[in-house]
Amino acid sequence: GSLSLAGNFVNNGTFINNNNIVIFNGNTLQSIGGSQVTQFNNLNLDNAAGAVLGNHVVIEGTLTLTSGNLALGAYNLTLGEAAVAGNPSVTNMIVADGTGECRRNYISDGSYLFPVGDANGTTEYSPVTLNFTSGTYNSAWVGVRVTDSKHPDDASPSDYISRYWSVSQSGILSGTYDITASFPAADITGNINNMVTGQWQGSSPWIHCGPVSVNQISASGMTDPGDFTGIAAVI
Repeated sequence: GSLSLAGNFVNNGTFINNNNIVIFNGNTLQSIGGSQVTQFNNLNLDNAAGAVLGNHVVIEGTLTLTSGNLALGAYNLTLGEAAVAGNPSVTNMIVADGTGECRRNYISDGSYLFPVGDANGTTEYSPVTLNFTSGTYNSAWVGVRVTDSKHPDDASPSDYISRYWSVSQSGILSGTYDITASFPAADITGNINNMVTGQWQGSSPWIHCGPVSVNQISASGMTDPGDFTGIAAVI
């Protein structure tokens, strides 16, 4: 069965969703909150006005982005093994520009697209794909956030992109992954041919990775979490 909601979802107790689907299909911004963390099986966002988290949310089955953006704010959205369904875009994505992370549970190697973006000023879609090629997974998850500004530790004077993606992880031993992330042209400052993908792990130096293309950064064989962006090749 399914449960369609036009208003807000407030969970102050126990919500048992089993194998069903909850559809948010109002025509004004809807919130998903309450004092308890809600664990959905399947969730479908079908509201052009979008929805916002008021507490942490877990989706064990499939998140379907039919219409509207799902804003995390300060709360984490944890997804299961299934890919996010729908056609992600600037009007149909997960807004992960706050302290809340878009997390995905990992039980084995594999690639996963995080359909994230930001709504800081101009709303922009900047998805990131993580492909874990090796590792041991024990109640493991990987989380991503995106920040629409130059990285605070990037000393590049003229060649950089004004966006960075933060990757965190838990429960992964000896993990190795590749990352690609897309950005809009408005993020580019300077000459993109003078840039490389850089990873920041909290202290100097920057780790230099793959080249920066017209709209994408990339890095292969990464073993630690950190922040990724485009920096001047000489930094």
